[in-house]
Amino acid sequence: MKTFRKGYTLLEVMLVVIVMAILASITIPRVITIVERSRGAEAREVLYKTYAGYQRYVEDNTSALPAGDTSKWMMLGMSNPNSMTGRFFNYSFTPAGSRYPTSATATRLGIAANTMTINLATGVVTNTSPY
Repeated sequence: MKTFRKGYTLLEVMLVVIVMAILASITIPRVITIVERSRGAEAREVLYKTYAGYQRYVEDNTSALPAGDTSKWMMLGMSNPNSMTGRFFNYSFTPAGSRYPTSATATRLGIAANTMTINLATGVVTNTSPY
């Protein structure tokens, strides 16, 4: 007489858990990197808009930009990106408070070491990983 068992043995369940743990340990770091890179797209977009606005401003005006950062964004035809909700970066001009900025910088909120900078004269972007 044959007996049919129902369910799984402890060994089978442990093997499944181990395989799932191995797969998770491989995929989770990669997913985190992909998410950070996609958040970096926000910074690239704002920095390129800043560069384009600065180039238009230089072509149309002979005066310098206002000293305050908030006024600079308006003069470049943009709203202040620091007032966006759900943003992942802080945006600033370098040198700060100068009427003649040389670059715009995006600093990752909570991770000050992760920055992205665009040179307003050349449009060259420099960044720190993972962007």
